[in-house]
Order: sequence, then structure tokens, then C-alpha cells
Amino acid sequence: MSTILIAEDNKLTMMIYKKIISYLGHEIIACYNGLEAVEAVKRQKVDLAILDFMMPEMDGLEACREIRKQPNGISIPIIVVSANDSQEEILQCLNAGANDYLVKPIKEPILIAKLKNFLKTSSLHKNEIEIVKNKVAIADRYKVEKILGYGTHSIVFLAFDQENDNKKVAVKLLNQNVLTEELADSVIELSTNLQKMKLNNVIEIIDFGQYNGHVFIVLEFAEQGDFASVLKQKEKLDEVEVVQMLLDITEAFISMEEHNIQHLDIKPENILICEDGTHKLTDFGIVKEETNATMSIKSEIWSTASYAPPEIFLEQNKISIKSDIYSLGVTAYMGITGDNPFFAEKSNVAMFRQINLKPTSILQLEIQCSVELSLIIDTMLSKTPEQRPSPLDLKETLSYILNCFESGNLESLTYIEKTNLTSTLSPEKVEEQTENIALAVENLNNQKTSSLSAKQITTKATQKPPKKKRIKHKKKKKPLIIPSLYKIVVPIIIAAMIYFALIFAQKLMQGEEVKYDFKGIKSALECSKCGNLEVKEVIDISEDRCPKCGGQEWFAYVCNTCGKVFPWDEEQLDKKAEELEKAGEDDESLYVCPYCHSSDISPLPWERVELMHSKK
Repeated sequence: MSTILIAEDNKLTMMIYKKIISYLGHEIIACYNGLEAVEAVKRQKVDLAILDFMMPEMDGLEACREIRKQPNGISIPIIVVSANDSQEEILQCLNAGANDYLVKPIKEPILIAKLKNFLKTSSLHKNEIEIVKNKVAIADRYKVEKILGYGTHSIVFLAFDQENDNKKVAVKLLNQNVLTEELADSVIELSTNLQKMKLNNVIEIIDFGQYNGHVFIVLEFAEQGDFASVLKQKEKLDEVEVVQMLLDITEAFISMEEHNIQHLDIKPENILICEDGTHKLTDFGIVKEETNATMSIKSEIWSTASYAPPEIFLEQNKISIKSDIYSLGVTAYMGITGDNPFFAEKSNVAMFRQINLKPTSILQLEIQCSVELSLIIDTMLSKTPEQRPSPLDLKETLSYILNCFESGNLESLTYIEKTNLTSTLSPEKVEEQTENIALAVENLNNQKTSSLSAKQITTKATQKPPKKKRIKHKKKKKPLIIPSLYKIVVPIIIAAMIYFALIFAQKLMQGEEVKYDFKGIKSALECSKCGNLEVKEVIDISEDRCPKCGGQEWFAYVCNTCGKVFPWDEEQLDKKAEELEKAGEDDESLYVCPYCHSSDISPLPWERVELMHSKK
């Protein structure tokens, strides 16, 4: 999922952003001024930034300019949000490098549409968002909490199994528009067979069926996310981390080969990491039927072009477990180098590269990696399936490499000098090392087993890596549960008042006539003291007083369960939410009906209040 930076000094508005973004499954970096936003971009990778125009320390306009000066901030989509919709301010922000400009109060559907556009998540539909917002219990059992991920064919939710002590599970919902009846049958049959087989290092299938016209599959929940998230955080991994991943998935391949099945969509997103650090496969692909296959596989291909082996596109009769080994090789190459050499925005370009491009060997790159691992990845990426190692051969070689790290026997692994390779070595030496590398690759391809020793490598070790320990990925703190924009009226930010006050004061000092057309947002209000309902145009709700008793007025809310109307006391709720956030506790209980405690609440439409008054 994506990482979204929010820079907003109003805590209540920040809470609204957090709620929407968290149930969409994205990670949030919360900043309360422009300086914090710029520093956050310097420290970590950000996929999208939302900046409030008026902030302390540094405003959104200046923060946008500063972010664009950062090497990793040049291509970040930036949305500036303001209470002012003047053409001059919009042009200022766009000229400073903003991609878009939104006027407050932000409507939830508009914000979600912008996120979908900039994060390229067009497969996410309104009804799927409603499932999360309403915490739907799929099959009357699996209560949805939030979105974990989504792609072309499906969306995956985090849910709680209400019949099994609210145990966390992942519920995968397949899109209706991609499922023919024949394909749906294949998915169900695949799930049935996988459930029976109990394969090693494959995510367990707990349940499956149909919900509201969708096929759903309930899966074991992986606490530490997927391998793609690890790559996103680190870009390049240590050699031992990649070897651990390869060994875990190779164990899955061995048991899959025994049952004559293939995965056919190996990629970082489909390699999950469990609580103990074990890597497991999920989300099997679907390809054309093979007559000798154990399970029914139909006509449509569900593979990712930038990871798919050439035979997927050329000779489907050659598809085997070695096709998965090729895709795993691409994943390992990406883990070591931080780059997928076959990636392209357009699938047909990626397909062309898979068929025709031979990626540069890791040995020829300025990356510290043992010759043994480099060569085994090279063989996994062979265009001809017969030249790739079998799962058992792969396990033997990888076990040898990992054992060298764990035992401290690093002398048995071979390294070549990679620093400034082309400049520090003479052309003759570079050519000699290249020939040695090519010869070693050819020897490895011709071996019956792919297990290597230092004596089988022609190059000499000149650098040794430090001993590595098995990596344990840290759990991420569960984000605070915040109310959705759908369930709370966004107050007119005080910053808007400050902005207009400054303009007003400036014009008065200059002796100019002040023209001020902004009257506020038409809303239904209720007095917290006497319960009087009225309709007003609101700029700052904290300044509104009841015309009958002088009490504080707040936005009026209605419970869609019991029908009661009540005032939304923002000051009290804001204080309580801040206390809960400091204590690290859930604040979901704050945003419920005070009468029946239902969470199905919404702003009272001002039209209803006017209608009530007209009938009196």
C-alpha cells in the first residue's frame, strides 16, 4: 500500500484524514506544520502529500516549493488544500509545483477520487469502500475492519472471525467484472484443492464462498505484511535476507511440485511474512488448462507481465514449476539490486522485455553480493526452462549459502571487488573478469546439481561481508481509529478566518474598500443547552450562539438507527480524542449516538430543519 503525508495543523481535520486513509489501507505520516512535512520527505519515501495552505512555521505554499527541491520530492504528487478558492491562490500553488488544489470543506468522495487518481488505484470501487465504512460481516461471520490491498482482479480486507474468538483473517473479494462463471468455478476448485493439500509455506485457506455476487476467499493473516513493503522501505536488501526469502519459497515449490501445481503469479506482493518471519505464498494465478495438471485451470492468464516467464507468452505447454522459479528469480534480483529490469508501465512492453531482454548479471553491477548467489539468480532467470535449477537443486545451493552466514564460514563464499569496477581495473582486467563470470555461469548451467563451493568459482574473493543475523521485521503500531468524513461535518478551519482577517486589516490600513463575500457553509445547528434547531451559514462553529438562550451551538447530527438528533460538541470530542491518542487507545467509541451507541450517524441535512420550521 501507499504512504501518504498529511500536513494539517487542525487536529480534528487531521483525524478525519486519518480515518479515511486508514480504512483505505494506506500508511499515514502526520505533520502539523510545513517544516515537519519537508523534514519527513527528506527522511522517508512518500507516495503522495496533502498540504494545508495555512499552517504555522511554514505554510503549504512554501512547503510545496521546498519539497520540490528535495531529490526524492521531485515526483511526489502534491495536493494543496485551502478554504480560499481564489484564482490567484490556485495559480500560486500550481506554479509552486502542486499537482492539484482542493477547496475546504473536503468531501469524502472527492478526496477518495483524488487518491485513486494519483495512486493509480482505479480498481477500488465505491461499494468496496462502503464495506469497510459499514464494517460489513461477510458471510455473517467475517467482520471487515479495513483494506489491506487491492489490484486488478480483487480487493483484500482485514477482518475478524466472529466465530473464532475474533481472530484476524484476510478476506479476498474477487471483482465481479473479471469473473465469468467458468472462471469463478476454477477459482473455487483451486481454493478447494489448496485447502486440502496443506502445502508448506503457503498461506492457509480457511474458508471460501460467495457474498453479494462476489467470490470470497478467507486466508490466514500475515502479521508482517508482504515482501513488497520490505522492498519499499529498504529498496535494496542484505544478501542474507534475500536468501532467507528464497529458501522459504523454495520449500513451498518443493511441496507444490509433488502435487503437480504451479503458482504462476510470483511477485513481492504475493510473498507474505508471518509473525515468526517465515515467508509464505498467497494469491495463486490462473492460466490455460494443461491436460496433465492436477487441478482445473481455465483459459484466462492472471500473471504480472514484469515477473512472468517467457513461456507464459510463447509456449504455455512448457509451463511448470520452473516457470515459478523464473519469477522468483526476478523477485530476488529486485531484492538485491532494487530494480526489476523487465518493468514497464505497459504490459506489452514488459512482455517484450521478458522474451528478449537478458538482464545484466549482478556480478557486473557495483553491488556487494556473493558470486554464489549471483550465479544462482542468473540461472533462475534463464530464458529456457530446462536451464533453470529444480526446487531441490535450488534448496541445496541456498542452504549452503545460508549455512556459510550462520556458521561464520564466510571464507567459503566468494566475492569480487565491486567498487568503481570499470575505473579501478584496466580494460584487460575487466574483460578477464567478465570472461571468468561467463564461464562460471556456463559451468553452473551444465552441472547436475546447482550446489556450489568456493573452488568452483574462478574469481577470487577480495571483500567479505559482515556476519548477518536472521532478520525479524518489526510490527507496525496499529493506527488510531478516527471518524470518517462521511460521519462528521468538516468545520471551517480557523486558519481561513485568520487569512481573511489579515486581508481585511491590510486593506483597511491602505484605505481600500473591503469586499468580503464569503458567508460560510449552510448547516443545521443545535443548541447544546436548550436543544433549539436552526439553519445558519457557518464560518467558525465555536462562535455561534443560540438566539433563544445564548447557549453554544454545534452541528446537528442524526442517528440512522434510533432517529435521535443531537449536537456534535467538537471541543469536548477533540479533548477526549487527544487523551485517547496519548494513551494509545482506540477512540472509535467517541463517535457514536449518545442514546443507542450506534456508529451509524451522519450530519442532519439543513433541508430537513427548514422543512420542520415551515410546517410549524
